[in-house]
Amino acid sequence: IPGGAYANRQSYESQVDINPDLPLSLCDLFFDPQTSGGLIFSLPESHASLLLTRLREAGLRASCIGEFRVRPEGAVEVLIK
Repeated sequence: IPGGAYANRQSYESQVDINPDLPLSLCDLFFDPQTSGGLIFSLPESHASLLLTRLREAGLRASCIGEFRVRPEGAVEVLIK
């Protein structure tokens, strides 16, 4: 685990509500500085199905992993889907 992940966790863990059943190895990904921006991105729900289809047709592994909901500013809730 890169050292920056510990700093990220310390800075942001108060804003993240992670399901306690989620394995620590997956939780670490949310704070890993190596994946910031490249691993997860968002788009309107109406475009998600088409994008997933095209990414998979291109041979890429792609999944919808969540959705945005109205929450207090800066809050993130991590659930198991």
